[in-house]
Amino acid sequence: MSELAAALCAELEVEDHFAGCFESCMRPGGGGGGGGGGGGRRAVRHAVVVLRRELSSDLDPVVRANQTIDRCSMEMVEALVPLKAAMRKAVGEEEGEGEDALPALQALCTQMADGWCTQLLEVMTANMQQAFKLESWQPLYEGTTHSSSVVDLFTQLDQLTQVYAMFAQQQPLPAASYARFLEVLETQVCQYAAQIVSGCAPLPVSALNGGGGGGDEELPQPAARVEALELQSAQQLCLRLNNVEWAGGQLLALAGRLRNTLPALAGLPSAAMPAGVQACEAACSDMADYIASKLVFYELEAPLLQRLYVPRPGAPGARLGPVLQQLQPRLQTITAAAAPRWTQQLAIGILGRVALAIAAVLDLPGRAITPADKPTLRDDIEALIAFFARTFVMEEALLRQSVTFLFMLADSRCDGE
Repeated sequence: MSELAAALCAELEVEDHFAGCFESCMRPGGGGGGGGGGGGRRAVRHAVVVLRRELSSDLDPVVRANQTIDRCSMEMVEALVPLKAAMRKAVGEEEGEGEDALPALQALCTQMADGWCTQLLEVMTANMQQAFKLESWQPLYEGTTHSSSVVDLFTQLDQLTQVYAMFAQQQPLPAASYARFLEVLETQVCQYAAQIVSGCAPLPVSALNGGGGGGDEELPQPAARVEALELQSAQQLCLRLNNVEWAGGQLLALAGRLRNTLPALAGLPSAAMPAGVQACEAACSDMADYIASKLVFYELEAPLLQRLYVPRPGAPGARLGPVLQQLQPRLQTITAAAAPRWTQQLAIGILGRVALAIAAVLDLPGRAITPADKPTLRDDIEALIAFFARTFVMEEALLRQSVTFLFMLADSRCDGE
């Protein structure tokens, strides 16, 4: 088919030239005697009409046989596109005028593009699973804040976008085909974001966040340690957050490049791939919440449950200070590893969970709290605010707003309410 198309294209160029010469000969005063001009052109137009009909019939089995984009089908399209242009030229039509010179080509390219998109979903899902298997959860190289799996994903998406753009530039496709390809890209990014979050080990229930506090006089016990949680370090969790944060930015950039290459995409609601970007933002938020919850309700569970304010707030070693000392190096790791855009949300999330944990501790058994302990509890809350203000360089007013309820709860607990 490619050779036939090339031969027909060359023949049309010869016929067009010959028809022009023939007309000049037949034109009055042109050396060819009388008679009306245009006979050569009419003959060429008639030949092109016949060629359209016969070629469309010949292309029907080709359309049925080519279901995806591959090397052979690309070569065939590359041969048919100039033939279509030559047919238009031969009948004196500009692009966009008259009937489609080769409607079977449109059907062929649409089918190839849509079939390719269907084929990609299975292949790309398998590739993503392999990328996660090979993931070491270490920065790709010194100075980066993301790891290999997200780079593998976007290397593949970039390559696919280049192939699709090269194909669509030859023969414009229907809006539905463009939307289908955008959906394929978005689906991969959404699946990646979902897998980043679902790959985190579930946190056990704790008395610090509504898991119950044991008997009336019994100190609640921390949850059993979970191997998967122990193996998942704060740095690895921050890399997960960073990966989806980077993915969101890369998807926006990819969408911009695709619109520049294929202007026809600009009018599509999905051209900016908002669903994929939103999925990345949601995954970042979920990861920030998970990091904060794991740190407070799992890693610091034992000192909060069994030492804070036991047997009373003023007892040696029972104040909040020792807990903050254990928190300090963990926060340093998080601030060094997490994407800067999410540092403040992490800080607010961790502070809020520490405040919730303290609130839970005030109601747990094993603590004798009296009105005389009110200054001690208030001092601890002030120390908590100052600690986060120093560590994260944040405005004290914002931090204070996050723990206002804790002052009221401490006062109420001391008053026996």
